Amino acid sequence: MSIAIPSQPDPAPAAAPRPAPGVRAWTVTELAERFVCKPHAILALIRAGELRAVNIAAPGANRPHWRILPNDLAAFEARRAAVPAQQPAPRKKQKQDQVPVLDAATGKVNRAFGVVGSAAMEGLR
Repeated sequence: MSIAIPSQPDPAPAAAPRPAPGVRAWTVTELAERFVCKPHAILALIRAGELRAVNIAAPGANRPHWRILPNDLAAFEARRAAVPAQQPAPRKKQKQDQVPVLDAATGKVNRAFGVVGSAAMEGLR
């Protein structure tokens, strides 16, 4: 049995765009202060994949040390931005002279049109 070995190694995954020199990344604590929430909420967003972050901890470290790049924060805020609600369609106004009339022969409710008067009201009695 022979195993096929690929001639070229798999390409490396695309790296995230690097920030410009001098651009500072946000810490979890700084974002928690900015959004007035607890750091656990920011960590939950990172774990859920909603907020992209970079782990700068040394290999073999017990805990991750997350940093959020400004472009990742901007993308997160754009996805979470409030969208104005659409105004509901205006309701149709009912005709003022529409009166329900009970048809004595069939027992069904019919709509009578015209001026409300004693003739239209007779069917309701």
